[in-house]
Amino acid sequence: MKKYYPNLDYVDDMSEGDESFRQNLLKIIKSEFLDEKEAYLNYFKNENYMDSARLVHKLLHKIAILGLGEAHKLGKIHEEALKESSTKFHLDFIEIMNAMSNFLENEN
Repeated sequence: MKKYYPNLDYVDDMSEGDESFRQNLLKIIKSEFLDEKEAYLNYFKNENYMDSARLVHKLLHKIAILGLGEAHKLGKIHEEALKESSTKFHLDFIEIMNAMSNFLENEN
């Protein structure tokens, strides 16, 4: 399995040294990510693949913000596959979300 290593380079660039802005942005990312991850997993469990694809699309923004270029490419492929009711990239996408969860849990 591939290892994913999120980073905050983009967040730091956007913040331009404004720690308050950085912390607010991280708070929003964490909150939205947790909600979107949970919704994705629920839709997928219920075999609602079109709504799962919609959530993957929303998660792609967080994937990009966390500097996961290769994961972003895989996420796009997974999104399109779900629209065709194919789940072959689901476990790979779970690995991406787990890496993001672990990273965000350890960020202040």
